[in-house]
Amino acid sequence: MDRVDDTVGRSALTLVLPFAVYVAAEEVHASGVVAVVVLALQLRSSVGPDESAERLVQRSFWSVVELLVTGIAFGLIGLELRGVVDAAGERLGEMLLHALVVVAVVFAVRAVWMAGALVAIRSRPIDATGAPRTGREAVVLTWCGMRGLATLALALSIPHALADGSEFPARVEIVLIACTVLVATLLVPGFTLPVLVKALGIAGDADAEEQAEREITRRAREAALRTLAEFRAEAPPELAEALDNRFARFGGLLRGDPETEEDRARLATVKKARDLLTRVQAEALAAARAEVLAARREPGTDPEAADRVLHRLDLRSVLLD
Repeated sequence: MDRVDDTVGRSALTLVLPFAVYVAAEEVHASGVVAVVVLALQLRSSVGPDESAERLVQRSFWSVVELLVTGIAFGLIGLELRGVVDAAGERLGEMLLHALVVVAVVFAVRAVWMAGALVAIRSRPIDATGAPRTGREAVVLTWCGMRGLATLALALSIPHALADGSEFPARVEIVLIACTVLVATLLVPGFTLPVLVKALGIAGDADAEEQAEREITRRAREAALRTLAEFRAEAPPELAEALDNRFARFGGLLRGDPETEEDRARLATVKKARDLLTRVQAEALAAARAEVLAARREPGTDPEAADRVLHRLDLRSVLLD
């Protein structure tokens, strides 16, 4: 990955690598599914702080890929379930009973785990990133412990027959159990979670998360201001005023909640002016994009040049948002 400089090329490589890792793991008789998960964790941990363009591209790219893969996976569920139900025959009821037992075990294990996590977090100093922090959060995390595509992928990767040609033992039941767990832990909580959250009043527990965000914002602001201060100390006098303006802009960009009435009034004025400026900039950028698209359709216009200009305008619009 480090040897590829092009952002699009690196994004394409993140699509190819999982297949390569899967095949390599299968060749040494390891789990290809687990190998792909490990690869994803490694790629995520190696992203640098200055790779903004790459993050924008990959986020959009993988959002589309994820949607397509999820749709294909649920299509495979439907196709596989039909064959599994036909193969189960008279044992279908027994297999479903076994599947419901596994589903109950999944929820029970997660409930025990969340209860233990709650006790462990409460016994430590306050940690805004810890979860669950309350019994209500433990209930929600237990209920929304979704088990989905990895479980199904592992089940579907089981071969239909052994090396000697005989049928793989209990494959039909394994696939049926995996599909049942997916439905019970994905669809059922997905439809009922909003009702549960509203009934438990979890929305009122968001203060700790907001505090954690403010703390990260404070650290980002201080780091930015320290860097600007270092440059200001070395800058010639004619640049000092420009750097002072940068100080103010960074302060406004990452400032937390105002503490005094004067600060609140100043912030309200700044927000009003900023909203007006943002609206004007948005309309100006929209007009610029429309003009570029119109020029692109005109005979004699280089479409690649127009696309490059449009790309810069799109990036500017994203930053403005």
